[in-house]
Amino acid sequence: KIALTFIITALAKVQMLFSKSTLLLPLLSSISTATALNCTEGHALLEVKYNMTEDTWNSTYPTADTENEPFLYLPGSSQFTLQNYHSFADLVDFEQCLPRNECSEVVVASLPTNSYQILFDGHSLDSGVEIPFNGKNPVTSTEVGTCTKPTCKDSEALVDLQYWNGDLVFIGSTYRIEDQNGTYIINATSTSFDSLTRNRACVPRDNSCYTFLIGNLIQWDPTLYVDTPSYNLFYDGKLISKGDSWLFGSIQFGDSCQPRCNQDNESIVELFLYDDGSTSGANKFDEEDPLSESLL
Repeated sequence: KIALTFIITALAKVQMLFSKSTLLLPLLSSISTATALNCTEGHALLEVKYNMTEDTWNSTYPTADTENEPFLYLPGSSQFTLQNYHSFADLVDFEQCLPRNECSEVVVASLPTNSYQILFDGHSLDSGVEIPFNGKNPVTSTEVGTCTKPTCKDSEALVDLQYWNGDLVFIGSTYRIEDQNGTYIINATSTSFDSLTRNRACVPRDNSCYTFLIGNLIQWDPTLYVDTPSYNLFYDGKLISKGDSWLFGSIQFGDSCQPRCNQDNESIVELFLYDDGSTSGANKFDEEDPLSESLL
């Protein structure tokens, strides 16, 4: 176990050396709004306008730091885009035409949320979901285009699990939500890079209790690593759980959840099992159920 932890930690450090500024990814340069793009039929103009001054930039980023430098990322579009901002001179307004009938994600990282504005088809948009990034400024994820979410009945509540994959993709988490009968409502393993995965589902509101489980191979320290995975869990419009550092975790929510133990003389003991698929034979757990919880 010690050797495995050492290897995983070493891999994490190696990965941090290959920052976003050095990735050999397809790059579409930003275009100044002085020469506005004319989008073809079926497409609309995405604009990201910046209002940060050079003095603010210098005070926010006093030294060159590739791990904390801002970037703009469009992981969900048909035209992949990654724009790094190494200096204030790089921070020019961005434009790109995106399909109207597709859902695209606009990620802006490590900039104060009041220093930029996102517009699509001429309409200003809210900066969207905020995720911790470097302890100072967040990363935001904004959906543009034709994006849908479940329409819940009056008797149902919306479960919205927002998972940010971060930069440490090779240690992706497994997470799920199940009802009181053990039926899976959401069951997923993160695999993407710097992208927000939104798992949504309508669930019965009354006489219900749900369990959220999440697990990983290691627990990272967000004070040591920048752009680590994190999550927000909303139920019926209310934030009920969030995290940016975990090994295993669970929480129950719903209007019919009861204490698992006698509060006077009992304490809960939780046993978590995580299988990454590397075992074999009789000791191998179900690959479709790598995260399990048992209560004693």
